[in-house]
Amino acid sequence: MAPGGSVHPAKLELEDALDEAEFFCSRGLFDDARTILTEQLNHYPNNPLLRERLSELDAQEEARGSGAREKPREETERSAADRAFDIAASLDALESLDYGKPAEGFANEDQQVDVEEVFAKFKEGVAKQISVDDSDSHYNLGIAYKEMMLLDDAIREFDVAARDPNRECVCRSMIGMIHLERGNVNEAIDAFLQGLNANVKEPTQETVLCFEIGAAYEVKRMNKDALTYYQKAMRRDPNYRDVQERVRRLAKNEPKVPLRQVAVGADDEFDRAFDDLLGKA
Repeated sequence: MAPGGSVHPAKLELEDALDEAEFFCSRGLFDDARTILTEQLNHYPNNPLLRERLSELDAQEEARGSGAREKPREETERSAADRAFDIAASLDALESLDYGKPAEGFANEDQQVDVEEVFAKFKEGVAKQISVDDSDSHYNLGIAYKEMMLLDDAIREFDVAARDPNRECVCRSMIGMIHLERGNVNEAIDAFLQGLNANVKEPTQETVLCFEIGAAYEVKRMNKDALTYYQKAMRRDPNYRDVQERVRRLAKNEPKVPLRQVAVGADDEFDRAFDDLLGKA
């Protein structure tokens, strides 16, 4: 103890490092935990706590490695849902860290865990563990980051997940929504159009994307383009939200496109002719 009964700063720094290493170790990020402990050992080469913790870390890694050798099939067959659960648990732990208050056991703000640094190391660890081809995990990470308002990280994860043809449409839709939240209407339209052009998509997704593109164009006061996509959405699902009302409102200023032509039951021949006309325009 330092004079006056206070904790010595060096001890606080060491405890901070041990707590941070324990956090990474609990999430299976052994390399990050080892880096922290090794750095502290350079400062305190004879510290028994550090040497003991490094020995425990060696044992944990060895046990994990032998377990993987004993049950290779079980490990390789672990489901994407299990991996997503691990990621969610780690993110929950990060969210539980309070950005505004010192962590429990620390005397002041200077002594609390650097949350941003911890999170940066967490993301590095996740990047090492998750394959680029693991679209499920990247998509789930994108959702988690979006809920935490880490929008750049969310866009990056959705962009990676979109490499999977089966997820491309929904991922581009999510990216478009994030751009709309930020007020980046042009980028949102580009993302929605990419989703609409995806090879794999459901009819409902087409309806939603056409409507969102129309709404985005309407924000830009490009009413003719907005009407075009509202009409496309209306032909796919005439009862989707207030699409009929939007078509009526915008069609008043576009007399060359009669409303009856985009009503329910418009035949395929009209659809083809209408799309050809748009393509030429």
